[in-house]
Amino acid sequence: AINAAADGDVIQLEAETYLEGAAIELDGKSITLQGATDTDGAPASILDGGDTHRVLRYISDGAGTTSLANLVVRNGASDSSGGGGLYISAGSPVISNCLFTGNQSSGDGGGARSSNASPTFTDCIFEANGPAREAGGLYHSDGIATITRCAFTNNNSEFSGGGLYLIGTGSVVEDCTFTDNTAESGAGMILFSDATVSGCTFSNNFGGGLYVGYAGPTVRACLFVGNTNGDGGGLVAVGASPAVFEDCTFQDNFAFFNGGGVYNSL
Repeated sequence: AINAAADGDVIQLEAETYLEGAAIELDGKSITLQGATDTDGAPASILDGGDTHRVLRYISDGAGTTSLANLVVRNGASDSSGGGGLYISAGSPVISNCLFTGNQSSGDGGGARSSNASPTFTDCIFEANGPAREAGGLYHSDGIATITRCAFTNNNSEFSGGGLYLIGTGSVVEDCTFTDNTAESGAGMILFSDATVSGCTFSNNFGGGLYVGYAGPTVRACLFVGNTNGDGGGLVAVGASPAVFEDCTFQDNFAFFNGGGVYNSL
């Protein structure tokens, strides 16, 4: 169906499980791959990698805008190139109401990896992905990412960014939750960017709620509760200047060494 589709076409999937046996190539086309939903609006079309291969791959010349909606992307596996569930290179794909679960990678981004692109993730769930080298859930670098009303839960990485690892000037993370993720640092989210993070909740992450490194982000109206780390249970800022933190709440966070709530190291 993808091979036959022209720009603007919609491919509508049934509420069933698709085991393709190889990565689904989206070919950089401006099409919509749309799943069905159940009575609660949750995605009901399952793309399953069988723990043997990446599920979806989108490589664009920079002009394509593929839309993915109402999909369960699960049991993907990738090599060091990353993106066990979804691999994005260039373009501006739009991903909405999708669940990424059970994906892993020996590279970065167990659930998804994006580079040199400007993706939009809306109302997506990254749950129980990993292990991955960096970012059990979602890894993004080089390009403006917009991440809205997404949940990152129970993801794990070997090193940093259990839920989300973000390098991307001008990126926006809004009204997202980061819960029960695990990593050596930045278990909820690690940020090397001047991104704006607002209205987010970081709770019960082991390896810290948020790590900000060598960038000047704006973090506004966020809640940090019940996170644990060596230094800075809720938030770690290393060389972050000029960083802005406004109207944030830190509650019941724990550090083994310094700064239960916040640790700032210039």
